[in-house]
Amino acid sequence: MDVVRYGSGSGGHVTLIGEWDPFSPAHAQLLCSTVSSAALAGRSVLVVTLDPAPASHIFGPMACPPFDDVAARLFLQERCGVQTRATVGLSAVEAERCGVEDLLAELCELVTIEELILGARQTLGVGRLGYPAAVDEAARKRGIQVRRLDPVVTGVRTARALLAKGCVQKVTDIVGRHLYWGRPEDGSVRLPWPPGWYRAVPYSAPSPAHRLPGEDVRIEIRESDGTGCFPWPAADPPWLGFAVGPHDIRDRCA
Repeated sequence: MDVVRYGSGSGGHVTLIGEWDPFSPAHAQLLCSTVSSAALAGRSVLVVTLDPAPASHIFGPMACPPFDDVAARLFLQERCGVQTRATVGLSAVEAERCGVEDLLAELCELVTIEELILGARQTLGVGRLGYPAAVDEAARKRGIQVRRLDPVVTGVRTARALLAKGCVQKVTDIVGRHLYWGRPEDGSVRLPWPPGWYRAVPYSAPSPAHRLPGEDVRIEIRESDGTGCFPWPAADPPWLGFAVGPHDIRDRCA
């Protein structure tokens, strides 16, 4: 299990775990309110981002395409005031075998967790190892309070199915913004989206307020080793916000 910490929150932490993909207005509202309420209790907030998505090990990356890269998700979390952020990467074997006990053991090495906030139907691991009963027992043994959120209806499943077809424009209608990807150090992006031509907007940071002037960029994603990839454009913007995909004709995406 590869765990990387960002930020310098101290003391007891309220912890939220998820993929945060796409990072939605509902996510922002949840994190902002959690930061505020935690501060009143003298606590910090830890947000854990699972990447790659555990399901991608089972169904393949092309079947579970990410909307935004991890750097964008971390940026948006920090903008909500989150003091401590962490990424957790599981190998294919770990994704099949790990449960909440393994995950909490690693996270408790990072910070003192006093409260764990989970979605109404959220699990933390494969099968019974991640079922709510297992979560409650693992938390009880560590003195961690568990709070589950009320059920909410999201369009993530619909959006992910559209993204898997290359229908980016319809996805941005659901998400409410472009899909953010930052420039990698080596200039080569591995992006498990369908091959074809995409249109992206240059940004200085992953936020609608940081759109750069100038023309949009055309990106050709090509398939390589079972996933998509493309070289960073010569214009070299720090970030790209994908706006249109190769299959955004309405009758083809219906």
